[in-house]
Amino acid sequence: MKFFLKITAFFELATGLGLLFIPKIVILILLGTTLDGAGANITGMVAGTALIAIAYACWLAQDSGAVLIRPLLLYNTVVAGVLFFGFLNFKLISYGLWLTIVLHTVFSVWSLLLLLRIKELKKN
Repeated sequence: MKFFLKITAFFELATGLGLLFIPKIVILILLGTTLDGAGANITGMVAGTALIAIAYACWLAQDSGAVLIRPLLLYNTVVAGVLFFGFLNFKLISYGLWLTIVLHTVFSVWSLLLLLRIKELKKN
């Protein structure tokens, strides 16, 4: 679980910092589209701040992070779904999009496996 939380913290921090400081470039890489206008840039920056907060929570909870696994399962599953929705309905296409979908799907499965392991340990 500790490794999962460290890896999550790393990816979310990197993406969050990118969105906070260079939202147009990060969105272009991740979604294959650009942001237009101040509102879009501010929204990207707020999303970056949220990802930094997720990274910080994961980093702080490394030793007792079981409580974070369920929210991370929800987060990763919904993000993968939203991005796939963007591909299907808005024709977003980029390598960054597919990499992000795959990573969030892998993190979802990893979270689920950790939850099952925790549940099994509680039984014994």
